[in-house]
Amino acid sequence: MKILPKHQILAAGVATLGLLACALWEVRTHPTDAPETVCTAPTRTPQDARPAISSARDIGMEQDAYSVESGEIAALLERTQDFETRAVLLESWCDSDLPGALAWFAGLGDADDIYRQARDKLVQTLAECEPADAISWMEQDLPKSARRRLYLPVFQHWGAFDPAGTATLVSEILEAPSHLEIWADVAAQTAAQLAGADVAAAVRWAQSLPEGAARDAALAQAGSAWAAVDPRAAAAFAAGQENPRLARNVAVIWAGTDPRAAAGWTRGLPTGEARDLADAGLAAIWAVKDPQAAANYASSLPEGHDQAVAFQGLFATWAENDAQAAARWLRGLPESPSRTAAAAAFHDAAPGHYRQ
Repeated sequence: MKILPKHQILAAGVATLGLLACALWEVRTHPTDAPETVCTAPTRTPQDARPAISSARDIGMEQDAYSVESGEIAALLERTQDFETRAVLLESWCDSDLPGALAWFAGLGDADDIYRQARDKLVQTLAECEPADAISWMEQDLPKSARRRLYLPVFQHWGAFDPAGTATLVSEILEAPSHLEIWADVAAQTAAQLAGADVAAAVRWAQSLPEGAARDAALAQAGSAWAAVDPRAAAAFAAGQENPRLARNVAVIWAGTDPRAAAGWTRGLPTGEARDLADAGLAAIWAVKDPQAAANYASSLPEGHDQAVAFQGLFATWAENDAQAAARWLRGLPESPSRTAAAAAFHDAAPGHYRQ
């Protein structure tokens, strides 16, 4: 019998996305006297992203674009190997000439860990106020490995200010073939940000994406938000989709308010991965609210695969929260494949607490 990974059992699928404070670095030399510059919103619009290839690159490549100070900083960076010294120099450069700093970093590749970390920090700083510039520069000047690291935080910054514009750009990007797995995460994050303002718009956007992992991830995320406001409608929609994560998320959210109604819905799903994930997620959440009721529900299921999956979700949570009570209940189960699945989940959640 297949044992579901614990992260699939417990994952609720609801991303809690905090809006990051958008502040430029303070001048190190007079930290108490220097006024703080705070970005209230990007100055570029989403439509600027494609044509506005970063001024950082275009200006920085010109001979007269570097100030004397920038040239001196670049020379010092190439001579010093001290991490703290480099950090101070890079922050100073960012304050005085961000385009020049980004242009210099464009030619470094990904070989030097210190430079890579500093460059990533510069890109994220740019994204806090100019996400369109950051994305444009990444697309043209950064290696694939760097883009993989930076897409998610950069799009998160943009989506916090303009989720609809971000969604438009993500849709266009996904129209072209991409082998970057990170796009599934970006799509899910974008759906969550859209849903914060308009759940229906988030669902429509997710449905409009091309078939694939990114669409599935976006629908699962939008479905979580939908289930929080109208679980029955979200469940009816999820039942018609071939998206196991969506089914799990709806069951998990619904179980938080009405586990018995959620259980009735999961029983009607066709046999397969979607129902397995929904059952396990439901049992795990129900076990937080009322583990005895969840145990009675799992016991009422016919002996076999479905009961084993429900026991697995139940004991993965119950053993973490109250290992002694879970162990007592587990000892009362008759020998069966369901009991084996329950014991395995218990041992995974609370190793050493259960003895036959």
